[in-house]
Amino acid sequence: MMWMKYLNISSILFFCFSSMSILAQNNVNWFLLPAINTTVSKPAGYGLHIKSESRFGNNRKEGTYPYLHTDLSIQTFLKTKLGVRLGLGYLIRITEEKQSNRYIQQLSWITRKGNIKLGHRFVTDQTFSKNSATNVRIRYRINSKIPLRGQRLDKGEFYVKPGLEYLAKIKEREINHELRIVPALGFVVDEKQSIECNIQYRNGNIQFPLKDQRLFLGFSWYIKEVLLPNQS
Repeated sequence: MMWMKYLNISSILFFCFSSMSILAQNNVNWFLLPAINTTVSKPAGYGLHIKSESRFGNNRKEGTYPYLHTDLSIQTFLKTKLGVRLGLGYLIRITEEKQSNRYIQQLSWITRKGNIKLGHRFVTDQTFSKNSATNVRIRYRINSKIPLRGQRLDKGEFYVKPGLEYLAKIKEREINHELRIVPALGFVVDEKQSIECNIQYRNGNIQFPLKDQRLFLGFSWYIKEVLLPNQS
């Protein structure tokens, strides 16, 4: 029923805004990350992924959420006969003061543990900006999309998506390590759309005592379109 779909979407929104309210009442360094992800693919296994993601901070004294930057990225991908997907991409980060450019190389694949699918992603990227040294990152992420009802994810159903990511960041011969823990709650709107809300914990420098700890409240809208042979 249509009203059930809107009720479930409202539940996701309620979860996001409730999380925002809880974070706002605690002394933590946190940010907002709204994003739109669009994927257009062909049955042959190749396609294009476009993403827009903005970041907002948290000014507790003024009770505002100042805009920090927007990332716009585009990535082409090709799925090989071995089931590994190869991707090449470009990202531009736009701030009020400057912009930076990032080149992305990616491998992704899926493995199974019983009835659970595990998604793996290995990424290298290089970020260039004016008057700043090149920043190189190596990333590995593992996550899984688990239906909350049954073993198959269908339209109109909720799912959880736990994720873990490790990053090595190299800049001016200095290496830092970052850990990201990303639990998410999602809802399948229909065959082409889903929405997710996640709370990301990021530790920007894995050493004791822990100093660079940040929380991100993310809200993502996913859109996918498969072009059939008779479509242009």
